[in-house]
Amino acid sequence: MKIQFLGAAGEVTGSRHSVEALVGGREIRFMVDFGMFQGGREATAKNLEPLPFPPKEIDFVVLTHAHIDHSGLLPRLCAQGFSGPIYCTDATFELLKIMLPDSAHLQRSDVERAERRKKAGKWRGELPVALYSMEEAELALGQCEILPYGKTLELGQGIHLEFQNAGHILGSAIAVIDVTEDHAKKKRCVFSGDIGMKGKLLMPDPSRIEQADVVVVESEVAPFL
Repeated sequence: MKIQFLGAAGEVTGSRHSVEALVGGREIRFMVDFGMFQGGREATAKNLEPLPFPPKEIDFVVLTHAHIDHSGLLPRLCAQGFSGPIYCTDATFELLKIMLPDSAHLQRSDVERAERRKKAGKWRGELPVALYSMEEAELALGQCEILPYGKTLELGQGIHLEFQNAGHILGSAIAVIDVTEDHAKKKRCVFSGDIGMKGKLLMPDPSRIEQADVVVVESEVAPFL
């Protein structure tokens, strides 16, 4: 199994992780989250960088929650050739239906405002770039598939996914992914997403996860096992 950290490494935005495994005689590649880098000019450059592999080679995406730094580049990924399912909880999907089109609208508005200011001689430097359109946001929404908390889904021979509540925002999930590679023992990868705190009035406590052989953590509050 090979895991690449393509964002949220050395910083807290742009969460995206690639997992490769040899299962059933073929190479499977999937992403956990596909978020937008946020904060300044460097973030824009990172958001425009191509992946080190073609998006069409990705079999599926597992989305931990709807915050833009975890989901915000899904429309761009789909527009560039990814056509597989995006697995998320039902509440995450409801939030995505608001947030992704709104993100596309804000980007287009920023570009139009900059163009007007440049025409009036009031803009310096490079114009902002819209990373995706409203239509591409709708494309990504059409690829979402809902998986309830606590239900195990077989994503292919030797790969199983279960969402547990992360207690962070509505729909936020800890992704528990069991992978049995060819001629290898089953390994459990736990992607925490962002973890909420215990004892909050409006959110449940984060779920406890059974001890794993492999644990991959990406969170703002350290998880417990």
